Formats: sequence, C-alpha cells, structure tokens
Amino acid sequence: MWIVRLALRRPLSVAVMALLMLVLGILAFTRMNIDIFPAIDLPVVIQVWNYPGLSATDMERQVTFYSERITAGLVNDIEHMESESIAGASVVKIYFHPGATVAGGIAQMAALSQSILSFFPPGITAPNIVDYNAANVPVAQVNIFSDTLSEQQLFDYGMNAIRQRLYTIDGISVPSPFGGRGRAVMVNLNPAKMYANGLSAADIGNALNNSNVIIPAGSIKIGNREYRVELNGSPLQVANFNRLPLKVINGVPIFLGEVAPATDTHTVQTNIVRIDGKRATYLPIYKHAAASTLSVIDQVRQTLPLVLETVPKGMKLRLAFDQSVFVRAALWGVVREAAIAA
Repeated sequence: MWIVRLALRRPLSVAVMALLMLVLGILAFTRMNIDIFPAIDLPVVIQVWNYPGLSATDMERQVTFYSERITAGLVNDIEHMESESIAGASVVKIYFHPGATVAGGIAQMAALSQSILSFFPPGITAPNIVDYNAANVPVAQVNIFSDTLSEQQLFDYGMNAIRQRLYTIDGISVPSPFGGRGRAVMVNLNPAKMYANGLSAADIGNALNNSNVIIPAGSIKIGNREYRVELNGSPLQVANFNRLPLKVINGVPIFLGEVAPATDTHTVQTNIVRIDGKRATYLPIYKHAAASTLSVIDQVRQTLPLVLETVPKGMKLRLAFDQSVFVRAALWGVVREAAIAA
C-alpha cells in the first residue's frame, strides 16, 4: 500500500523513476548478448595425448598414469582429475577449484608438457591442451560439395582456403573439415622385396628421416661476393622420394622406389560425409562463449558469398544446421510475452 500512497503523493517523482527504469532496461537489453544459453565459465582443462598404434591398456599404463601423477604434483589449484584411455589416445580432464586462474593452469601445463616427454614412450609428441567451455557449441556448418571435384580436392580446399577465410570472423573457431580425404604421401612397403634385400620398416623410416631434412647451409664468400647456399635435402616432388638410397649391396644401391614406392595419395579415411547422396565434406562453426549466435551467423552469411567467388569451378557451399533460427524464435517469444504483459 505504501507504493500506492507514494504514487498519489509524488506522481512526478514516480513517473521519472518509471521512465528511468525503462531507459536503463532498454540500454541493458541492447548491450546484452542474445543467445539461448548463458556464458558458462567452468574451470576445466582437457589434455589430449596422441600416440598412434599403442593399445588402450598401454596408453593407460605408459601415458595416462604418468601424466596424471606429474600434473597433480606440479600444477596448482587442481580439484580432481578424470581420464580416459583409448587405442592411440589419452584424454585427461583437469578440474580446477572455483575461482582458480585457468589461464595460469594452462600455462603451467604447457610448460610442463615439454619437460616430461622423456618419461613417455619414444616418439610421442607434446599434448594438445584445450580450455573446455560448455558454451563453446557448434552453431552451424558449411557444407562443401561438388559434382566434378574429388573428396581429396574438397578436403584440401576446405582445409587450406575456405577455413582460412572463415576463422577471421570475430567470435568463432573453425576446426578441421569432417569427411573427405586428406592429401598425404604414402610409402607402400613390399614385404617380399624388403626381406630379399635385408631391410625392415625401421630401416626405411630411418632413411626417410635422414634423407628428408631441412637445415641451413649458410653462405660462401668468393672474392668480393657472398653466395647463399641451398641444399636439396628435402624432395620437392613425390617421384624424388623413390630415388632415396636405402643401402648398398655389392656396390649396387637399393632405392626406396624398388622396395617401397611412394605415391601421392590420401590418408586413411575415418569418416564419411554425404550431401544429397554424394561424398562431400563440411566445416563445423563453433562460437565462443562470449559471442552472440545471431552476430556470428550473420557474419558467416556475409562472408560466404565472398568465399564462393574464389572457389574452383563446380564447388558449392551451403550453410546448414543454422542454430540462429531457434535463437530468433526464442527472442520473438520473449518480445511477444513482454508485449502481452504490457
């Protein structure tokens, strides 16, 4: 009742307060990120180790075990850890205490991962460290398909051209394409010929490492001139790999192409994407937690026509699984309910 009495005694003051609340509400609404889910800041970091060929049991014993023990002892503010080991990979989730500085934890883990590689099996590389955020969700995908181009061409162009244009958009991240075939130079081992020449897979691997190197050769001074020296230690064409010497038998060199010819082909395909019944590939679009889905999708739609002008003839791009449709529907639902309440 006191509100009614105040409004009757001081109508102008109440009117000014109502107008002030209206103006502040409009300002807050215009500055607010419009999205379905709020920004969720969970202090979680994911550490991913990759070692192709190792079984899940060995990954747990040789990689996951040491990673958890060393990380727990040298990284600050850890609440608990969870891990999962599969064939060729280990995923360790590090949960920090609320209020902990996740960026500091990532910096500690990145510095630590380089110094502990000696504890792990030979040849393993440093882990991928990812700042997990539940609000980093896919909001759309760019389908890449063609009636004339191969899967390898679609993947290669999506990875090296289209992806490079899209990641410049503020508030998004674009991982590697799904589907398609990544280009690779494959060395096809012939066991019979290798056995006849006394060669093993390790011999061929060592020969490739020793013959495919890039090192600075410096320069040479002759008279009053200085010449820069360049080495041909790295083959520039696939055919040159087949000329790499492996060993010498009775004065006769054995070349790579004789026992394990190298070919310009693709990696082993692990996922298949079909669009309208045809093989294709697609680029997922992830938005950051602080970005607005509507703003991100609008920028992607503005960029795609510019990208389409540069793609090879016959390649088509299509935006699919647009999540902004649901955001706009939810937004108009809020506006409609507010209008009804008013």
